[in-house]
Amino acid sequence: MVRLPETRLDHGTLQLPSDPTPASKSSPRQAQIARLADTLFDDRYSLEKRIGSGGMGHVLACRDRRIGRTVAVKQLKAEHGPRDELSLRFEQEAKIQGRLEHPGVVPVYDVGLREDGSLYFTMKRVYGMTLEEIVSALGRRDPHAMRRYSRRRLLTAFAAVCQALAYAHSRGVIHRDLKPGNVMLGEYGEVNVLDWGVAKVSEAEGPEVPMSQAPFVPPITPAELHRDAVPSTVIGAMVGTPGYMSPEQARGENDRLDARTDVYALGAILFEILALEPLHARRTLNDIIQATLKGSSDARPSQRRPDFGIPPELDTLCERATALDPDDRYSSARELSDALERILDGDRDEERRRALAAEHVAAAERILADEARGTDIEQRIIALRELNAALALEPAHGAALSMLARVFTHVPETLPASAEQELQAERAKVRKRAARVAWVAIFTTWLFSPLAVWMQPRDYRLGIPFALLALGTMLAVWRTSRTGLVTRAHTLLTSALAISAAASTCVLFGPLLVSPTLVLACALVLIVNSRADRALRMGIVGFALAGISLPLGLQLWGVLPTSYAFDGEKLVVNPWAAPFHPVPTLTFMWVATGLIVMLATGVLGRTVDALARAERQQFAQGWQLRQIFPERARRTEPPPRKP
Repeated sequence: MVRLPETRLDHGTLQLPSDPTPASKSSPRQAQIARLADTLFDDRYSLEKRIGSGGMGHVLACRDRRIGRTVAVKQLKAEHGPRDELSLRFEQEAKIQGRLEHPGVVPVYDVGLREDGSLYFTMKRVYGMTLEEIVSALGRRDPHAMRRYSRRRLLTAFAAVCQALAYAHSRGVIHRDLKPGNVMLGEYGEVNVLDWGVAKVSEAEGPEVPMSQAPFVPPITPAELHRDAVPSTVIGAMVGTPGYMSPEQARGENDRLDARTDVYALGAILFEILALEPLHARRTLNDIIQATLKGSSDARPSQRRPDFGIPPELDTLCERATALDPDDRYSSARELSDALERILDGDRDEERRRALAAEHVAAAERILADEARGTDIEQRIIALRELNAALALEPAHGAALSMLARVFTHVPETLPASAEQELQAERAKVRKRAARVAWVAIFTTWLFSPLAVWMQPRDYRLGIPFALLALGTMLAVWRTSRTGLVTRAHTLLTSALAISAAASTCVLFGPLLVSPTLVLACALVLIVNSRADRALRMGIVGFALAGISLPLGLQLWGVLPTSYAFDGEKLVVNPWAAPFHPVPTLTFMWVATGLIVMLATGVLGRTVDALARAERQQFAQGWQLRQIFPERARRTEPPPRKP
């Protein structure tokens, strides 16, 4: 503490020497003592704790006994006491801060002298965290800080800082030492700009303490320029904090400083809020000053932290606010604030869209979880609509894209009724085309008639069953070719007619030669064209086995003439419908076998072509859908199968 020589205390009043020298009469310091020494500090305030320290003074938390509240007391450091220019600067800080009546500036209550002659002023006690502490905590990914201080909240607080500076500028005051450590965020939304100790006042509002009288530190030496520790506030030729001071401040051009000087510092603070690291890397003092003078080559926070999803509009704010030339910056803090508010207005809509998108995604997730447990497939459609709504609100929503990729790339085993009807309608079209081909194939069987006559049958009546069964099959297939719609009963009836017609050819070569090939061809065509399920396939296969086994059984039981006999190691075919003349018989067998092969493969080939096209189209559609989604969305595991 500093003791004033030749002074005495009398009933709480600090008295000047009774016979001051002429020099003391004209001293600004003596005039200040006379102006402020009217109360005893210790009678009114009791110290609670120290809460901070600045370039010129300490900040203490003290109890104001007179009013009954805790206030912040800023006191000039003892080592600065003998220097008149520092005392005047300290008093000016109190006056500047006191007349800035704005919610963002801490109000000053009183200014005075302590009993030991040290200068102080009192102000409102503010609580909270500095922006520097918050950014540091967020950089460490502190859970509490991440919950409390979203980017939106910090940008809103930053806009309030801009408004406070805009007010100060309107009163002719430039802060000159803006930095995250001088911005306090309270628990209930309060935002305060602190430490106006090096503020500059325009002549219209009052004369600033001349720089010759301003707080002074010796010129920075080369060794200090390369030290790792960066001073909080450099006062003298340079006024401000390296890393946040503008290029004109770093050059010591104090006569050129104006509102745009603070705009530069605001831009540096905004960069740090967005990137969670300073605009100018904190290396040596010389490195910071050189980076400030040359201008930052990456003033866009998104370039520094591409993983943060920083909008380009905020990049533009940082770039313009920290431009090297003051003419290229925002002309005022209000202009910067207005630009930020326009972006935040858009962000409010964006946040609302994100919230709505999250609700749709959550609903879809619940539905898909229920589906995995066996919920009706109709719910899957509702989930798709929820995901579509989410992506309409936020096209890049990662969770929605992942779920949509999973839904599209994993086909459900069952279909809703509407989809099933659509599938059946498409199958009906395929059946109509296949039935027309099958009708032509059956019609060609009448080409066997001349060959049968050529073989000189013993009894033409043996061909009547085949003719009737073939005609009935043609009628059933014709009906299918007209409507494309078949019931299970109609399919079974058609199968019975076609396989029976094929089995009736056993009168020529017996039940185990030509007839089985014709029966097999009929069964395969019927199964493929009808898209038979397991039960229907079993029915068709049963008819086919009966078509082969029944004639053989009737022959073994003696109901029909026997077609086969054994002569030693030879199998002898006994024609009981027609004699085997070499040329007609071989011709009939060759033509019959060829037609069976051609007609069966033709009908099956068309169906296989249709299935191959459908398979290729389905794969192509699935592949194209997968390309829509990001790689991380495509890497999804299939949902668990239902037990």
